[in-house]
Amino acid sequence: MITIFSFLTFYFVLNLIGRGVSRFLGVFNHNYFDIPVILFTPILGLFYIGNMTVILNFFFPVNSYFQIIILFTPLLFGISKLKLNINFKRYLNIKTTLIYFLTPFILGISSLNTNLAYDAGLYHLNHQNWIKSSKIVFGLSNIHMRFGYSSIIEYINVNFWLEDNFLLLHFVNLIFIVFFFQVIVTLLFTKYYKFSISILIYGFLDNFGFNGGKNGFVEIEAVSKQDTPFAVLFFISTYFLYRYLISKEKDIDTKLLFYIILFTTQMRILGAVCLIAFILIYLNNNNFFKTLKYFLTTGAIGSLFGLLFLIKNIITSSCIFFPFDLLCFSSFPWSSKSSYASASVESGVLGAFHVAMNTENYTEWFTKWLSKEVNSVVSKNLFLTICIIIIYLFINQKINKNRRAPYLFTCTLYVMLSFLIWIFTAPGIRMGIGLFISLIFLISNVYESEKSINFKNNFGKTILIFYIIVIALVPQVNNYLELVKTPLNLDLVVIESETIDYVDNELGYGVLPSSGDQCWINLECVRNENVKKENFYSYVIFKD
Repeated sequence: MITIFSFLTFYFVLNLIGRGVSRFLGVFNHNYFDIPVILFTPILGLFYIGNMTVILNFFFPVNSYFQIIILFTPLLFGISKLKLNINFKRYLNIKTTLIYFLTPFILGISSLNTNLAYDAGLYHLNHQNWIKSSKIVFGLSNIHMRFGYSSIIEYINVNFWLEDNFLLLHFVNLIFIVFFFQVIVTLLFTKYYKFSISILIYGFLDNFGFNGGKNGFVEIEAVSKQDTPFAVLFFISTYFLYRYLISKEKDIDTKLLFYIILFTTQMRILGAVCLIAFILIYLNNNNFFKTLKYFLTTGAIGSLFGLLFLIKNIITSSCIFFPFDLLCFSSFPWSSKSSYASASVESGVLGAFHVAMNTENYTEWFTKWLSKEVNSVVSKNLFLTICIIIIYLFINQKINKNRRAPYLFTCTLYVMLSFLIWIFTAPGIRMGIGLFISLIFLISNVYESEKSINFKNNFGKTILIFYIIVIALVPQVNNYLELVKTPLNLDLVVIESETIDYVDNELGYGVLPSSGDQCWINLECVRNENVKKENFYSYVIFKD
């Protein structure tokens, strides 16, 4: 139980950090497209923490001294602006209880029994170890090609190591899942409730179907993975872009939209689709010079974060976005000269693992893609889920014929383009969760909605109960069994890395795992046997 309350504490502290950040960014006092900005404060907190870590790591290792600066400066500002005259009658109602208390509590149960992902030992933890132990490293991807991805999640998670316990890394992922469900329950109280109900149906059916279920819904991953955080950010970016596209207001505040889309792009390269869409919509609503002025003035903080993130990518891997080979440079001293760490090789490895469409025709590729059991199971269950959602919408709604309908065509192009990029790069199920949710959002908006749900009648009460059931099904059964077995456990759950043996690398710098390919936490451990380490003033350069 202490672990669950630790997560609740983590959530509310991060909320305070985000409050300070949101005031600094000038986005606090808004109700943004029917979603209160206060729901975004933990996400904005993580956005700030990740980008400040990137900036500081240009000059310093991210040790405990700088973590205090990163974490506590906005926290103090958030606390100083916190109003203590709480009106309990206002806050203690069904809506706020569901959003701020019950949702994080239920999802926090997943912390009782979780483990590190395979990729944690493969590269995530060691990448964070480099950020923690050294200022930015030139050519870091030359010692392990996957360091080239250099997602913002690494720069967030490095601030939450509890010595040898990585429980807080799980808490970071939970923040995104809590936020996702908070958005869903909030939209239940708006004219977009039909989408929320569709998502609840989607989430409920994830537990049933072929091979016991799994249809591509958001899930609680093993510690260190960022697939679900990216999916949540991609969906909320899609929702914001759609609302921005159909908005009648010409002078709408787009700062929060820009920050969320930038965060999505920093989380994973597929998020660049959202960024391009935002730029095109802004250009359509304004002109080139106003758009340029926006990124240099109103969006200057986001533009600076984005620029420094790209410079960080080039220093780490010699690529603007790794492993997109067309955006890589071969002229830098740390540019990869071998096949091991090159972007084209990693892109091929990634595509082969996830069965990306290459030169074969669609039928051949789809047959091969379905040969992976997880793809076959999820595609069947997802198809069945979409059919059930369409039947529900068809029975209860009318086709949307108002002026918003033409914008659905633009939204369809956006979603289809995203699916095509996914298919040609890395069509793994976990990579496509955000696309699946966006597709459900698109389908639900084909139909008109009534004004809102009346939560005083039986239908409204049933929907709220259904919401609780769906989020209760997200944590695995073994987490509930652990809670029942030790309800009063006062020991914090411990998630530790493995200890392995290493052997000297006879061909170059460092050591190698004595068996397997996981380095776990060892700065000397490499995956490229031909890498050489050089020093340039106080910086480290790896060449191959």
